[in-house]
Amino acid sequence: MVGSWKNEGDLTEKAQNLRRHLDLTAVLLTRSEEGMTLFSEGEPIYQPTRAQEVYDVSGAGDTVIAGMGLGLAAGCTMPEAMYLANTAAGVVVAKLGTAVCSLQSWLKHWTGNKSFRRHDHPMPSETLKQRKPNMTIIVTGAAGFIGSNIVKALNQRGITDIVAVDNLTKGEKFKNLAECEIAHYLDKHEFIRQVREHILPYQTSKPFSIKARVPIR
Repeated sequence: MVGSWKNEGDLTEKAQNLRRHLDLTAVLLTRSEEGMTLFSEGEPIYQPTRAQEVYDVSGAGDTVIAGMGLGLAAGCTMPEAMYLANTAAGVVVAKLGTAVCSLQSWLKHWTGNKSFRRHDHPMPSETLKQRKPNMTIIVTGAAGFIGSNIVKALNQRGITDIVAVDNLTKGEKFKNLAECEIAHYLDKHEFIRQVREHILPYQTSKPFSIKARVPIR
């Protein structure tokens, strides 16, 4: 579509011209064993391949599309979704033939090949019935906030606090979430509308950087 390029500067110019011509927010360029580059407003963002070895790039493009879609649907920024997609692609190109990226493989990639056992949990509504009173629930920005219907259900069951935390950087966020027993991905905008008047500043140390304590009495 844009032809060949001579160097990185020429590539950036062609990609940005294409983005503007098609009126796109961003253009993501996959570059086989060289990783990928995201072109949007400002400087391009480059990520090298996450694969330790590249055996076969078949299906990697489809994996990138799926990873980007999953990240954006979960509320991630473009660079965060790119990181998700790049990680998933790093899993499949390290396998021979057209491969898939399982959840377990993805988690191992984020957490330095640490193994995780997948639990079979009930749906959120059933999980809420098992919650004990006076619990504190922690949610992260990009991974999804708890929706208003869940807030009401929590309130009815005597759960008094929700703690909202800042996004963790790259793999740190996913490592922490992977170590949680249960994680639900829900609508953050409706949650904010429901509890905005109750949000108070609240700071603590890592691993979670807390930005608000939200009483839901």
